[in-house]
Amino acid sequence: LLIIADKLLLIGQGFKCQLKLIKPCSFMFSSPVGSFPPSPINVSFSSVNLRNVLHWLPGHDTPNDTHFTVQYLKWRAVRQCTVIVRTWCDLSAQTSDLDDGYYARVRSVVRKKSSKWTGLQRRFDPKEESKSHNLCSQPSGTDSERVFLQHHYVLQKGFFKYRLLSYNTKYCFSAQSRLVFMPIECQRSAWFCITTAQGIIDLKL
Repeated sequence: LLIIADKLLLIGQGFKCQLKLIKPCSFMFSSPVGSFPPSPINVSFSSVNLRNVLHWLPGHDTPNDTHFTVQYLKWRAVRQCTVIVRTWCDLSAQTSDLDDGYYARVRSVVRKKSSKWTGLQRRFDPKEESKSHNLCSQPSGTDSERVFLQHHYVLQKGFFKYRLLSYNTKYCFSAQSRLVFMPIECQRSAWFCITTAQGIIDLKL
């Protein structure tokens, strides 16, 4: 700013100059107290059973008509979380790789104006931070049968069919869930026992 003047006085937040033989003139400058719209605060993940949800809170004095936009990882847009009114975003599909860590950020949008981005304080690790709840089958009854010989079988889904049955023999079965994607030890179910008849049968569980 170039001012040619006889006198230059600093008054408050502005400059006042008096030019020679010319009417006095004033130049007033002001700086904004805060940014608009306010940025979101308290950005964090919550994760239960690998349902990974990003949460945040509106900043101070956020207008009621504020929307929010979310990005993750290398700042990719999330279609279902672009210009939304809610203060959470389900990023389970975007954070499904348990061997990877993730960053996310969110900003406010008000009448085509956007705030600065607010991101996570640290990287989110779904494998380490996800909490488990009712993932395992619960046992019922008591283990009151004596087992003489045990065999272990891996069942991906559906029914288990055991054909190697002898006549007039008692067989007991128990199942235990195993989560290959989480280090959780599930309890074994109660034993289910039958006694075979005097002929060949198939047992379907």
